[in-house]
Amino acid sequence: QMHLPPLERKFDNGQSAYPDMILWHRTGLEPEIEELLRSKGREHFSVRYIYRSAVANYYIDEKGECFLIVDPEKNPRDHAGFPHDYRCFWNGQPRVSDVSIGIEVESGFTGNFTAAQLAACRKLQEVLRGRFIIADHRILDHRKVACRRGRGPALLRGRKADGLTSYERRALGIVPVLDPDVLRGLVDPNLDTIQQRYTDSEDYWYRVAPDPDLEKTARLVGWRLENGLWLRPEPAGNLQQAVPSSFSY
Repeated sequence: QMHLPPLERKFDNGQSAYPDMILWHRTGLEPEIEELLRSKGREHFSVRYIYRSAVANYYIDEKGECFLIVDPEKNPRDHAGFPHDYRCFWNGQPRVSDVSIGIEVESGFTGNFTAAQLAACRKLQEVLRGRFIIADHRILDHRKVACRRGRGPALLRGRKADGLTSYERRALGIVPVLDPDVLRGLVDPNLDTIQQRYTDSEDYWYRVAPDPDLEKTARLVGWRLENGLWLRPEPAGNLQQAVPSSFSY
């Protein structure tokens, strides 16, 4: 914290916020740049930026060593996205950074964490859940909460690609979670764009598998995949009937 200072955790009304969410990030670059750096034996692609900008609470390097960047009682410079332009949104809350602890893991977008990293992730997650009240469905990754404005009233998912693989989620004991904002019609799952970026070798989403929880949520509210395109559901009389009492499944 020698450079940019962290922020106080606060809601829009000025009241103090409490961290009740863990938000996993993975560092990543454009595929060509990442491949070049790895071929030269370079490590710690992002730690200098993370440290100087104070954009995460914790950082785990490729050897599984864990570093405290910003005290978890503080907001690490809106790590989830700037709330006032709806760069992040989860369960009706745009100030995701104010209620979450951000953890960056040094890894490309398409590979799995190493065994040492997974061990460090499990230990850190256990420690944080022992210190703060964090429910199972409040352990998420960045791409779940990241969004952006679209042409219509609904926000769009798909702004960020850094998430956990299915293997990593199982290894960390993270439960599947439906997207509450897609269920309520507040956020468009934007799966066509995500699908297109998956096949673009010049995009950092290249070969990043879509979030299975997002696809499951979209299907639950009527989105369907036909001929390679996701078709919007017919207008429903009462979308709230589709919202479960718990977002875990």
